[in-house]
Amino acid sequence: MHEQPSPLAVARTRAAERQDHPLLTVDEAARKLRVSPMTVRRACDAGELPCIRFGRARRISREYVEGLLQEAAGGAEIEVDTANSAEAVG
Repeated sequence: MHEQPSPLAVARTRAAERQDHPLLTVDEAARKLRVSPMTVRRACDAGELPCIRFGRARRISREYVEGLLQEAAGGAEIEVDTANSAEAVG
């Protein structure tokens, strides 16, 4: 008989898989950007944050979010425009 993996082992495996996934959920993007999930949803709805929609679910590019954070880490104020690109301001 096969032993079932422990719930903790399953949770760790799933967390590791999510870390490498190219798409973030709204909650994951919100945590990375340190804003509320509602702010992420509103930015997606306004076209300020590019997202992919699957029915009601939204996914945001991990690469895009990390790019925003890298630009901000350089001390630049970031303005997200509706052309789906981030530009440094000032």
